[in-house]
Amino acid sequence: MGSERPYCVVCGRIRFVVAAGLLISVLFVTRTEIDFIKGLDLNEILFRIIFGAFIVICGFKAYQEFWKPNKGKPDDSIE
Repeated sequence: MGSERPYCVVCGRIRFVVAAGLLISVLFVTRTEIDFIKGLDLNEILFRIIFGAFIVICGFKAYQEFWKPNKGKPDDSIE
């Protein structure tokens, strides 16, 4: 195969979302009882994951905006 196309990021994400959707659909259709999540509050777990991701993303963006550009550069004081 002489012409290999470059990897498409959007296509990879679409494949991931479709695969996750199919897995969730199979779990709903088969109505399987999963023993290790029987006593867990899934709403609370999802909330904690989303909140944690929000904090990490905000912290990373703050690092990029405020600390990273100034690192290694001399302080330009007004003369």
